[in-house]
Amino acid sequence: MITSVDVLKIAPELSTVITAGTWTVLIAQAYNEMNATLWGPYLDAGATWYAAHLATITTRRGIPGWPSMRKVGEVAAGNTVPPLLASAYSMTSYGIEFERMLNARPASRFDVA
Repeated sequence: MITSVDVLKIAPELSTVITAGTWTVLIAQAYNEMNATLWGPYLDAGATWYAAHLATITTRRGIPGWPSMRKVGEVAAGNTVPPLLASAYSMTSYGIEFERMLNARPASRFDVA
């Protein structure tokens, strides 16, 4: 099982915005939503990317939509409706990698008991 240390290796910018208790919840959620049989030996790798995705979404504090614009000086933000056929994973770069890994699993194209 992964820890926040594993996730922070790929997402160091999250080190100051997610608390230890929140990491515990997000990592547990990642594992709960993943099929261990489908992922096989890649389960921990997938959970790492998925937890980073969940953590990034958590920092948005419920703001809906895909990020479309950011500005740091004088603070600004913008969100847009999702592009046609975009998955929720495409909301973050971590989710895009998670989805790529998921689609690479041959069993993801079939029902797994």
